[in-house]
Amino acid sequence: MEVLEALSTSPGDPVEVRRLRDGTEIGGWLLKAAPGVWDLEAALAEGDVPTSWRLAFSYRVGLINDGDPVVLWRTRGWSGPSGVVAIGQVNEPPDLAAERPGDPDDHRWVSPSERDRPRPRVGVALRVLEVPVPVERIDAVGALRSLEVRRVPRIGNPSVITPGQWAALMALLEHR
Repeated sequence: MEVLEALSTSPGDPVEVRRLRDGTEIGGWLLKAAPGVWDLEAALAEGDVPTSWRLAFSYRVGLINDGDPVVLWRTRGWSGPSGVVAIGQVNEPPDLAAERPGDPDDHRWVSPSERDRPRPRVGVALRVLEVPVPVERIDAVGALRSLEVRRVPRIGNPSVITPGQWAALMALLEHR
């Protein structure tokens, strides 16, 4: 799986340790897709893999770097189960000075009020998984039961993934 290889760091690579305000170490980011906001399933069915994602305005936006690993998480309410539907990395960090609303011509917006609300965006290169990883498989891995999205499901984008959780998620993806 070439995406997984690209997201692994070599033992000799320098590691920049970044932390949330509460001390949680950042290993990657989880971006949520909520069915009441934008129709991810329609986009994927149309072969349109997102190249950017909207974020909640918070200090976390300033912690996102080019090359950071990301997963796209489908929340409850879609036709399939919650869980990881895509994996990739940041290819354009958010620009806090460039908040903008969603594209008014994009027919996949479910919530006009969310579409019209200016938000920071992060550029991402994502690969959609042929078979999404359902939340039941994720919860079966001890290190992943404590993912922030599982502990605080209504938290805004982005959610943090610790380095240990990222390693466990990569192992799960490699052995499925």
